[in-house]
Amino acid sequence: MDNELVSILSPILALVTLFILHAIIHRIFHFKSILLSFIVSFIFMLLIFIVFSFVLFFIIKYQGIDFIYTLFGNLIILICLSYFYINLLNIGEVSLRIKLLSIINESDIYGIPLEELILKYNSEIIIKLRIDRLIKNGQLIEQSNKYFLGKKRQIYIVNFYLFWRNIMFR
Repeated sequence: MDNELVSILSPILALVTLFILHAIIHRIFHFKSILLSFIVSFIFMLLIFIVFSFVLFFIIKYQGIDFIYTLFGNLIILICLSYFYINLLNIGEVSLRIKLLSIINESDIYGIPLEELILKYNSEIIIKLRIDRLIKNGQLIEQSNKYFLGKKRQIYIVNFYLFWRNIMFR
């Protein structure tokens, strides 16, 4: 196996390891937070990744400086992939929090009463805005007062998200 292939596969294999570790650790230890189980899984995965990298160092016989460049490059790629992964899992919760926080932020210095917050955070309005945005982007098509999928590329991400949330919380 040549060095370039190892450099490409190492972060990807580490990310798959993170998926598996996250599911196992979250289920075994019953963490209340996805983020906490992710952090524990990420630390274990990093240890495995570093040990794996040193084993490869002796198998491939990297030159000293090449090994350091490869290790740091792979670590940067792995951290970026892990960041994407945790944000994908939390996207639903985060969007709700951001909406609530932005409504509260727009209120005056005296705060906002719960009744007014409920009026501004009207689920019917939010659903209408999201449907309009999905239609505009071509992801939904409206025919005879019914909605159908348009462009289906987003559905792959949604299916992965639902599949993985199912694994984590079943």
